Amino acid sequence: MIINSFLKNLYLKSLTPFEILDVKKQHKVTFDNNIDKSLIRLWKHTITKEGSDKAFEEYCSANGLQESDVLSMVSRLSDVEQPVQYPMWVHALERVIQSVEIKEGPDDRPFYELLHPFISYFESQFNVKTKKLELHFCNEDLMAQLKSALHLNLLNIGHQLFFEEFNNFKAVSETEPAHPASDDFYYKKFVNQILKDKYFTLFLKYPLLAKKITLKTCNFLTHITRLFDRLKQDQFEIEYKFDIQLKELKKLSINSGDQHNGEATAILEFDTVKIVYKPVNVGITEAYNLFLDWVNDNLGCGLKSFNVLNKKDYGWLEFIEHEPCRDKNDVETFYERAGILCGVAYFLNSNDYHYDNVIASGNCPVLIDHESIIGPVIQKTDKEGNPVEKIRLGNILDTLLLPPNNQNDPSYICGLGSSTQLETEIYTPKIIDVNKDSMSIRYEKRHTNLYKKNKPILNNKAENLADYQSEFRKGFEKIYNLVVSHKEFLLSEDSPLEKFKDQEVRFVYRPTEVYLKIMKKLNSTEFLSDSLKYGITLELLARCYAVSRSWSPVLDIERKQMLAGDVPVFYTNTLSEYITLPNGVVSDALSLTAFQSIQTKIKNSDSTDFNFQMKLINEVVEL
Repeated sequence: MIINSFLKNLYLKSLTPFEILDVKKQHKVTFDNNIDKSLIRLWKHTITKEGSDKAFEEYCSANGLQESDVLSMVSRLSDVEQPVQYPMWVHALERVIQSVEIKEGPDDRPFYELLHPFISYFESQFNVKTKKLELHFCNEDLMAQLKSALHLNLLNIGHQLFFEEFNNFKAVSETEPAHPASDDFYYKKFVNQILKDKYFTLFLKYPLLAKKITLKTCNFLTHITRLFDRLKQDQFEIEYKFDIQLKELKKLSINSGDQHNGEATAILEFDTVKIVYKPVNVGITEAYNLFLDWVNDNLGCGLKSFNVLNKKDYGWLEFIEHEPCRDKNDVETFYERAGILCGVAYFLNSNDYHYDNVIASGNCPVLIDHESIIGPVIQKTDKEGNPVEKIRLGNILDTLLLPPNNQNDPSYICGLGSSTQLETEIYTPKIIDVNKDSMSIRYEKRHTNLYKKNKPILNNKAENLADYQSEFRKGFEKIYNLVVSHKEFLLSEDSPLEKFKDQEVRFVYRPTEVYLKIMKKLNSTEFLSDSLKYGITLELLARCYAVSRSWSPVLDIERKQMLAGDVPVFYTNTLSEYITLPNGVVSDALSLTAFQSIQTKIKNSDSTDFNFQMKLINEVVEL
């Protein structure tokens, strides 16, 4: 009964404002009598910096909120009628709590003992599931990798809170008449107290911590189990398609991208080969390959395409290695191919090709992550919400392969990197005296490169675009002339571009960095302890809609995906005139479908457009 009472109390404390409203619609609920009016003021200032009443009214109207709803949403639930249909994370937490035990022996990973019950839950559930599936790829070393990866994910959520609680615990304990027998006396006492209490006190104080680390554990379990199941099913197809043999799986990198819908890209490293797992349809990569093949056939330029096994809901891709150039000729070839590839990305209306999405593979740049290789044009509206008639197609800089010519984004973030911003000094946090009483975070200054695997390397030195401008322009001119001279063919039904029809593509609704900044902010103790403040602060998502006064049902999906621990992601069909949301709601109209945007770019290709794109290139090529 004690655990049932705890779980119910924790669940009620974890509910954010919109979740409270959902529960109220389904159950008879009881609120405490204290409505915190300061939360309404906080809400208004979250929607707009000025706390505009008018903007808040528009926000409430767009979200279907009455005044009574708002008052309920800033009140704290004290009870709800039984039976309550608890979400999955509550049931998982119950099983974690029931199996809590104090881990013996030291560990050199920060707060590992404190998080061990969740890691142990993952391991036991994974073993049960893999035994049923008769999976054989996971060995002892690989399990250790998975447990370490999960530990880092959970630590990322709670490390700030753990440090604060530990320091507070020491401040109180050190006033008591005790004689520490070791340099981890207070640390062990701190961890043991929480585990003996089975997290009850900690989680009731920080209900969002309980929810977030349990959700992360559950999503991790589902993701890894599904990955191994699919690997087993597809092993022979992969070996045949890629002409390889999958023997012992040595390493699994599962944090190779942002988490969407509980899953993320993974890199699997076997004895002699690496492959990439994508938890999305990779048909768009097949279409991209076909177009690259056509470009290669006509220009003889040797752009690299991918080996792909498309399984509709997911897929397997060839891994592209970052390799150095052999000589100066290789670098010149690289930048000519970079010019061609920029032209390809321009005509496909690509975006989001920052330095994480470009690999310098010897003398050839390679675009990876093709979910947004083509994109639609969203219908722009004015401040009154009326459609803006003029359609603005993306230019060469919108691909993000070249340095942006604005003050909002640093030059080095682009796909080909900056030629001037190559390194910087940063202060990075480092945990010292791990799991000792003196454990703390120290910020160390170090030099770091402002490029990743996106630049060509010759003799251990990065080669920059500014020094190969003529080669780059030559490549761009080649692809542009090719498109212009084959315009009629590329717009016909025989075109290689036809493969882009009826494909699913990711629609980048707003920069991922926005979501990540909000997520980081919400991991502070202030919000992990107060679900109402957490949910209200999450409504920072609404600020851009309030500024434009153009509201969209996309906001509701963004909110729900972030509450599930995911970076929001949206997809659209390349032939669709609308964005269809996961709940089936048809959202914002598009000025042009993704496929129409390609066709329009090709139709508009001429000397005037070429000169304009070249002007933009010349403005940024030395940045």
